[in-house]
Amino acid sequence: MATAVTRKARWLDSPLHAEEALTREQAIRFYTINNAYLLFCEEKLGSLEQGKLADLVVLDTDLLTCPAEGDRQKRAFEHISQRQAHL
Repeated sequence: MATAVTRKARWLDSPLHAEEALTREQAIRFYTINNAYLLFCEEKLGSLEQGKLADLVVLDTDLLTCPAEGDRQKRAFEHISQRQAHL
């Protein structure tokens, strides 16, 4: 996600095509609902809605407010895979 937001690869000193950087919200959608759409699975995956399957990750960092470079330092506390959402 850090690369999508900063457009800075680990091996480069400056951003690559910085004008193509995504916002954090866009990056989260890119990795969730957009991928479900591309796989023709948006009816059962990609967003938190009642009856859909969900993969959840509990992080030690708020992705919407942490420093962009800090995205690579985040740590997962819990991962829950493909459970049906009951909202």
